[in-house]
Amino acid sequence: MPSVSLANQTRFVMVLNLPHEVVPERASRMLVGTTDHDATTGERHLRATRKRISGSVTLQPKGVAGDVVRGLPMNVLRAPEVRRALQAWPPKLAAKTFEDAPASPPAAPARPAVPGARPPRPPRE
Repeated sequence: MPSVSLANQTRFVMVLNLPHEVVPERASRMLVGTTDHDATTGERHLRATRKRISGSVTLQPKGVAGDVVRGLPMNVLRAPEVRRALQAWPPKLAAKTFEDAPASPPAAPARPAVPGARPPRPPRE
């Protein structure tokens, strides 16, 4: 499955909200308490409901650890805040897509640099 990485191009922390309709992979469900107030009697009732909470991505300023987030689903590119940041001038965000790499065959053993020399010993366990 293809993935995308986002890189912050600014000197400021960037938080991108990802609506749960667009990016359901990053959304979560949370128990939220609400209070109902009856105006005639003055009573208050606490009610717990399950709500879907949108996810977000936080990118640190350019040059700081955390300025690139890798492995996000491709749907992230459809989120409105991500689109605006990608289309802004000067650029605020850079995106790069990756296809999942096929399994590579094992590497061939290294040849000695000097003809006739012995290869290095394997490490001890």
